[in-house]
Amino acid sequence: MFIGEHIALIDFVNCLERRGLLKNGEYVVISVDDEIYRADKSSSMWRRDYIDPYISSGQLSDISAFRNVLKLSPSYPRNPDY
Repeated sequence: MFIGEHIALIDFVNCLERRGLLKNGEYVVISVDDEIYRADKSSSMWRRDYIDPYISSGQLSDISAFRNVLKLSPSYPRNPDY
């Protein structure tokens, strides 16, 4: 379970990947996000250029490391009768 800033999550996952801990699917990282999910801006859940110098500058080692990340995010109700 990871609780922390989005940029720290990227560092954490990169560190696990470099150590080879994410290769065989033995570990999973669960992160809770405080940003509300919007389907029309789904890329904002993993890419936040305003705080992600690693992603913006291409220094992210391997985005496939995030196949082991489950990110829980709040969303607006979809039912109009909610």
